[in-house]
Amino acid sequence: MKYVFVIYLLTLTVFTSNAQSIVADQSYIEFKIGNMGMMSVSGTIEGMVGEAVFNEDNLASSYFNVAIDPSSIDTDNKKRDEHLQNEDFFNVSKYLEIEFKSKNISKVDTKKYLVKGELTMVGVTQNVEIPFTASESEDIKTLEGKFEVNRSDYQLGMKAYSGGFMVGKTAQVSVKCVLK
Repeated sequence: MKYVFVIYLLTLTVFTSNAQSIVADQSYIEFKIGNMGMMSVSGTIEGMVGEAVFNEDNLASSYFNVAIDPSSIDTDNKKRDEHLQNEDFFNVSKYLEIEFKSKNISKVDTKKYLVKGELTMVGVTQNVEIPFTASESEDIKTLEGKFEVNRSDYQLGMKAYSGGFMVGKTAQVSVKCVLK
């Protein structure tokens, strides 16, 4: 019994020592999507929370289980933001979070990585790959990545805006996650 208890304590110590906190006020999602065929709309979504462990020397134990708050969407246009929050798009009264859960993190090059995981929006889960870079300053790690999201994969705005002219089909998404 002592042996089991000692292993439990060691495991808990190792796991706790690797845990990192998300610095929410410095972590966010930026997006850009076509609008009316000639322009684009940019915005941010904040409120990143969850669990993250990123250890460049031990990627097998690294993971991300994070979420953002779609009600925090900000395109610098209050009326548009309210529309994006309704049932046509993010339906924030029903779906309180956009979630990402990593499955695998691999090294691509010096300070360049690829995370594969599941992105869940409005109850739809899709596999995604996010290439990202990692930098470190003192006890702060900054992870930045870019990827594309096809809004039809998540049925975002497909009832009213399926053609892609008013609202583009693909959004460019940039992620910044600061860990301490």
